[in-house]
Amino acid sequence: MTAPLTPPDLDLRDFPYMPLDVVRLRDSELAVISSGEEFRAAVLLWCAAWHQVPAASLPDDDRLLASLAGFGRDIKAWEAVRDTALHGFVKCSDGRFYHPVIAGKAIEAAAKKKSQRQRTAAATVAAANRRNNDDRHNNVPASVTDSVTETITECAHQSVTDSVTETKGRERKGIDRKPPVVPP
Repeated sequence: MTAPLTPPDLDLRDFPYMPLDVVRLRDSELAVISSGEEFRAAVLLWCAAWHQVPAASLPDDDRLLASLAGFGRDIKAWEAVRDTALHGFVKCSDGRFYHPVIAGKAIEAAAKKKSQRQRTAAATVAAANRRNNDDRHNNVPASVTDSVTETITECAHQSVTDSVTETKGRERKGIDRKPPVVPP
């Protein structure tokens, strides 16, 4: 019997989207041989398999499969479409059905998930390091900060006061008054 096609702990339940190779599906044997009801059941089973653990698998239980395929408790209706709806799935040594195409997509998704988690962890560490370095450079005693703030405030106040005084003195003397501009 075939070994399972995905690792036993492969969990993609937090992935709301499953990649779909549109051309491959459109040109597939399933699209040619299945009725509308069989095709619908097959697609629903693919979606269900994506969110099973392990991903890309289904249980070997007709009651569960009927429900996952959209037939609820209607086992007779499920049995009428079962073989075609499970087209492409293979039973593996762990007693579950796996779809090779979905398994490949699931393994790709898991690799991307792992890579994204690693990038996020690295970015988190880098951000923490930047914050720590900033904190080390910003550890100036309050007395020094207060002294510098006082000095800058006094200088700015004096500069503004001098500027206002000088401007008012010029205005009184008429120095800043400019003659009107006459257009040529």
